[in-house]
Amino acid sequence: MKLDELYRDVYSGVKVMAPDESVRPTDIIMAINQAVRVNRNNYIREGMGHYFGFTETITDLTEDSEYDYLLSGQLSKTITSEAPSGVAILTSNASITENEIEDTLQTFEEGDLAFKGNILYEAVRDISSENTFESTFDSDNLLMYKKDNGIKYFTGDVLYNVEDDKYYKVTSDFTAIDGDENITEVVWRKLGNKRIPVSHYSFDLLQNIVLHDYERQAISIVKNTVYTNKNVTSITLSYIPEWEHVKDKEEEVDIPNSMIPAVLTTAKQIILRKLGMGTNE
Repeated sequence: MKLDELYRDVYSGVKVMAPDESVRPTDIIMAINQAVRVNRNNYIREGMGHYFGFTETITDLTEDSEYDYLLSGQLSKTITSEAPSGVAILTSNASITENEIEDTLQTFEEGDLAFKGNILYEAVRDISSENTFESTFDSDNLLMYKKDNGIKYFTGDVLYNVEDDKYYKVTSDFTAIDGDENITEVVWRKLGNKRIPVSHYSFDLLQNIVLHDYERQAISIVKNTVYTNKNVTSITLSYIPEWEHVKDKEEEVDIPNSMIPAVLTTAKQIILRKLGMGTNE
């Protein structure tokens, strides 16, 4: 809804109750912004702050000039001070690698992390100039395997070969008798989502966590600066920013429709109080 629409509704409502009073346009705009801020804070306190959430990803994390054991980056907006951080920060996730498993020849070392789509994987062996795009697996239902063990395996089964210490995926049903095998090696073990949820701590506690390696990923936010561990490559935060004052009548006032009546009522009350008048609303 544009500021102009709210402005006209507030102005007409005030003129009905105070027809002989002169009201400055700047007072009406100020009252609308104040009314939005008040009702917005009520929504946040009542657990409905997600509507005002803003999401951004910080990729330009650099070694902090003062705390060289931390990375830091800047938020584009200021997190609201009208709510505790546990309420104002809606979600926080981190990526710990920029490596991507691609459909081409690549080289990795055992233990390297890489993602494919939105899934994070770990290399179970060294990879040297190989195309491993189709060589991912989930070890949740891993089966032990040994050649000629007489067991029947089914398409899609993931096997760990106890003889060569490698992982395989079954390409079609087979029974392990007389050397029969329908398997292909897989080298990327699924770890979980590419983006890992991270907890938010006070700055002092974050330093303690990082220095003592209590947790692999953690963040702290001081004003507009985000601090984190050195193994984090990017952070995605969803948070409630401070209300930004709207001045231009053609500018959108981003509030839910359900809030509009309360904003209009509050704005008119603010103006009437400024005029020294009571209100029946």
